Amino acid sequence: MAGFQQSVPGGRFRIVQVIAHNGRSLARWALQNADGAVLQLGASFAYHDAEGRLKEISGFFPLTSSAPTA
Repeated sequence: MAGFQQSVPGGRFRIVQVIAHNGRSLARWALQNADGAVLQLGASFAYHDAEGRLKEISGFFPLTSSAPTA
Protein backbone atom coordinates (compact mmCIF):
# COMPACT_ATOMS: atom_id res chain seq x y z
CA MET A 1 0.00 0.00 0.00
CA ALA A 2 2.82 2.42 0.74
CA GLY A 3 4.12 2.03 -2.81
CA PHE A 4 0.67 2.74 -4.23
CA GLN A 5 0.24 5.79 -2.01
CA GLN A 6 3.60 7.15 -3.16
CA SER A 7 2.91 6.52 -6.86
CA VAL A 8 -0.60 8.04 -6.77
CA PRO A 9 -0.63 10.69 -4.02
CA GLY A 10 -4.21 11.28 -2.91
CA GLY A 11 -5.38 8.44 -5.16
CA ARG A 12 -8.50 6.47 -4.35
CA PHE A 13 -10.66 3.70 -5.75
CA ARG A 14 -14.26 4.61 -6.54
CA ILE A 15 -16.58 1.59 -6.65
CA VAL A 16 -18.74 1.81 -9.77
CA GLN A 17 -20.82 -1.36 -9.35
CA VAL A 18 -20.95 -4.46 -7.14
CA ILE A 19 -22.78 -7.67 -8.00
CA ALA A 20 -22.89 -10.29 -5.24
CA HIS A 21 -24.28 -13.84 -5.16
CA ASN A 22 -23.62 -16.99 -3.10
CA GLY A 23 -20.47 -15.81 -1.33
CA ARG A 24 -18.91 -14.26 -4.42
CA SER A 25 -18.81 -10.72 -5.73
CA LEU A 26 -17.74 -8.78 -8.79
CA ALA A 27 -16.85 -5.12 -8.34
CA ARG A 28 -16.16 -2.64 -11.12
CA TRP A 29 -13.99 0.28 -9.99
CA ALA A 30 -12.21 3.43 -11.14
CA LEU A 31 -8.81 4.53 -9.85
CA GLN A 32 -8.87 8.32 -9.45
CA ASN A 33 -6.11 10.80 -8.71
CA ALA A 34 -6.36 13.50 -6.04
CA ASP A 35 -8.24 15.78 -8.47
CA GLY A 36 -10.83 13.08 -9.24
CA ALA A 37 -9.59 12.33 -12.77
CA VAL A 38 -9.95 8.65 -13.71
CA LEU A 39 -6.54 7.04 -14.21
CA GLN A 40 -7.66 3.45 -14.77
CA LEU A 41 -10.76 1.26 -14.83
CA GLY A 42 -10.81 -2.31 -13.60
CA ALA A 43 -12.75 -5.09 -11.93
CA SER A 44 -12.16 -7.33 -8.94
CA PHE A 45 -13.62 -10.78 -8.24
CA ALA A 46 -13.87 -11.89 -4.61
CA TYR A 47 -14.83 -14.82 -2.41
CA HIS A 48 -16.41 -14.13 1.00
CA ASP A 49 -16.54 -16.28 4.14
CA ALA A 50 -19.73 -17.37 5.93
CA GLU A 51 -19.85 -14.03 7.81
CA GLY A 52 -19.54 -12.07 4.55
CA ARG A 53 -15.94 -10.99 5.15
CA LEU A 54 -13.51 -10.79 2.25
CA LYS A 55 -11.63 -14.09 1.95
CA GLU A 56 -9.84 -13.80 -1.41
CA ILE A 57 -9.71 -11.18 -4.17
CA SER A 58 -8.32 -11.01 -7.71
CA GLY A 59 -8.03 -7.77 -9.67
CA PHE A 60 -8.40 -7.42 -13.43
CA PHE A 61 -6.96 -4.38 -15.16
CA PRO A 62 -7.38 -3.01 -18.69
CA LEU A 63 -5.58 -4.80 -21.50
CA THR A 64 -2.46 -3.10 -22.80
CA SER A 65 -2.10 -2.15 -26.45
CA SER A 66 0.33 -5.07 -26.89
CA ALA A 67 -2.28 -7.64 -25.81
CA PRO A 68 -3.74 -9.86 -28.54
CA THR A 69 -7.26 -9.04 -29.66
CA ALA A 70 -10.06 -11.50 -30.30
